Amino acid sequence: MADTFTILTQRPTLISQGGTKSVPGVEVGMTTHPSGIYVEFDVAEKGYSAQIVNAAALGWASIYETVAGLPNVAGVGWGQVQNETGNLDTVVVITVTSTSGNSEAQLTVPVTQLGPKLHQAQINALHTQLDEAEAL
Repeated sequence: MADTFTILTQRPTLISQGGTKSVPGVEVGMTTHPSGIYVEFDVAEKGYSAQIVNAAALGWASIYETVAGLPNVAGVGWGQVQNETGNLDTVVVITVTSTSGNSEAQLTVPVTQLGPKLHQAQINALHTQLDEAEAL
């Protein structure tokens, strides 16, 4: 879907299923449109098809582009952080800006915790803190 995303890479990987279990998969790298946000996601090798990649890419593009369009959001990035068990969890790094645009701060949210309101309350609170600090 050239108007929504561009697939950049597809490479073999192992997808962790917890503990020492893993399955062969394909790691897909893409950018969203129009913001150009880089995102990676995995597809199990057993279920891999162009249709599955398309559906997953459409979903990820929609999530990241929606966050990018929220008020007070200056940027959105994909990332990974190590969890308590040593595995990597995917996160959304949201850069929040002050009203003046002179200050920024980041909010890192596990992608599994993004809900229907996409952390708008936390974004607004961080925006307010930035504005209040600038007013000192």
